[in-house]
Amino acid sequence: MTGDRSNTKQPESTFALELDHIAVAAPSLAVGRRFVENSLGVKLSHGGKHVFMGTHNLLLRLGNRLYLEVIAIDPQADAPPAPRWFNLDDPLLQAELQVRPRLVHWIVRTQNIQHAAGLMPEISGPARNATRGDLSWTITIPSDGSLPLGGAYPTFIKWPPGPHVATRMPDAGCDLVNLVISHPDAESIRSWLSPYFHDTRVGFRRSADFLLEARIMTPNGERTLS
Repeated sequence: MTGDRSNTKQPESTFALELDHIAVAAPSLAVGRRFVENSLGVKLSHGGKHVFMGTHNLLLRLGNRLYLEVIAIDPQADAPPAPRWFNLDDPLLQAELQVRPRLVHWIVRTQNIQHAAGLMPEISGPARNATRGDLSWTITIPSDGSLPLGGAYPTFIKWPPGPHVATRMPDAGCDLVNLVISHPDAESIRSWLSPYFHDTRVGFRRSADFLLEARIMTPNGERTLS
């Protein structure tokens, strides 16, 4: 079984942020599955439906407390009353995803989501309750469904007590090596989070355009996903 390979150092403060999962957006789950499985050479596992958001997902365990999610609009679901999360209702993003699915966002967990949402409330949006099957959690979602700073600033999530959801997923023998967030305001994002977030796998790089790039160790060697 995969061990807990987190490189996260706990800050002295009682308020801490930890990398929880990374998200690939796709125009459909079938397309997203092909993209990730061809990129990494491993099989994704079944996720489920987010009925309240009209989306569904596939999953890949990256350790005991970390995973990758492929997310797409569920064509069989009713449209939600508010914009879908991960900016999935945006026509520009959907046009880009028709060319190629891509890594769009990173999500960090906390036990004090109200504090996390309050760090940059105009970016994070309010914390909302969410469900998928028998799972429930609280997550920050901007009211317009947008990705915070285009995806460069993390979404915050709070899971209930107990084993992390990643432990329910099959172990495909994959681990995150590092995650690089490239963005014009990368240094500002790093400084906003640095008092609370201490994961040495996550780096920030100033660039003209936004890009997320994950290096993942797989049974087939190291692979890159972006």
